[in-house]
Amino acid sequence: MNYQVFISHSSKDSELARDLARRLKEAGVRVFADEGVSVGEDLSRTVHRALREADEVIILLTDNVVTNSNVMFEFGVADALDKRVTPVVVTEGVERLLPMIGSHFIKYGDLPKYISSLKKRLKAV
Repeated sequence: MNYQVFISHSSKDSELARDLARRLKEAGVRVFADEGVSVGEDLSRTVHRALREADEVIILLTDNVVTNSNVMFEFGVADALDKRVTPVVVTEGVERLLPMIGSHFIKYGDLPKYISSLKKRLKAV
């Protein structure tokens, strides 16, 4: 199984995205976070392709995403493509500022438990 996750995040949260990507890769998951985009590439086209190819989209929710149109756009595309979307709350309370997130999210501190369940889910497929 070659499960792929797209990490949506504010550029101000790149360090968090890299940490999450590292953890997911260690679990055997392929990861796309826009740090891998080459200069000169059409970012919009690359992001659309990566979203289409992703099995799941993880959105890192910090204060920085509340006004970030790129993250909201990626969330909208993921929803339109009927992708599994997993919001990860890093900044407590930010989920209340983004009503489209709803009540289904995980807390950043619970990532090890989430990644463990993801590994089990992938083995079952």
